[in-house]
Amino acid sequence: MSPSFALLCYRNRDTPMQYKNQHTVPQSYLSVWCDHETPAGQKPYVWVWTKDGNSARRKAPLNIFRETDIYTLKLPDGSRDVTLEQMFSKMEQEFAALRGDKLERRGALSRVEWANLVTFVAALHVRSAAQLRHLQSERNRVVKLAERIAEHATRATPEQRKAMAMLAPPPSTPSWSLEEFRALAAEPQRTLRDYILAETAVMLRMNLALFEAPAGYAFITSDVPVTWFDPDLYKRPPAYHQNAGVTTPYLEYLSPYGTWWTSVHRHRTDGRRVQPCHAL
Repeated sequence: MSPSFALLCYRNRDTPMQYKNQHTVPQSYLSVWCDHETPAGQKPYVWVWTKDGNSARRKAPLNIFRETDIYTLKLPDGSRDVTLEQMFSKMEQEFAALRGDKLERRGALSRVEWANLVTFVAALHVRSAAQLRHLQSERNRVVKLAERIAEHATRATPEQRKAMAMLAPPPSTPSWSLEEFRALAAEPQRTLRDYILAETAVMLRMNLALFEAPAGYAFITSDVPVTWFDPDLYKRPPAYHQNAGVTTPYLEYLSPYGTWWTSVHRHRTDGRRVQPCHAL
């Protein structure tokens, strides 16, 4: 078991306040994008551009992509569970060391290093503020639908209630109460650990291709540093047209590891391993 996997199974009820400001994109990950011409005496900074590319500003990685307690779980006794933030911190340290010791030197990865790299990328995908907002939005839609069904049930006739009961899943089927699902919608971070484990398990069976930027060029990153791309998405039936998942055959995880490297994690599709590429 890799250290990152072990952390996914660990819970810490300690609540030090230094974990209050939490980064959705790690400072250590962003460090390689810092301007090499930062004046002496100033904190290293990155250039943050607007989406339209019309304006940019200098910001230290410490001061961007962070939110208050975005990964903190509120416990019934009022205490703060910062396990997720501490887990991410450990993952970030491992990735920073791996990037410097192996990836930048084009070294081969051990099984543990490969597992740590995949776990970091899966976490980087799941933990983004955009992904958390998406989860919250989708769950709120389910909550509203469940509330409409519950309201309809109070006005239904006995015959209608009997018909509705016939549509219910078997009692043995895992389920949530409406109150439990409201809690999941209010705090989508509660299931991040499960999402990371699920994506990591799939990504461990994927191939990895590394693309190196040609001289004079560089890769950029954003507040969503890991994206999904499925080149065959348009070929699917309309009902599945806009849905890409970790198990779809041609899904690719795209993530820059630095200004010079970007990675493509992809399922094996032709019986051959994807070979590393050193030019775009």
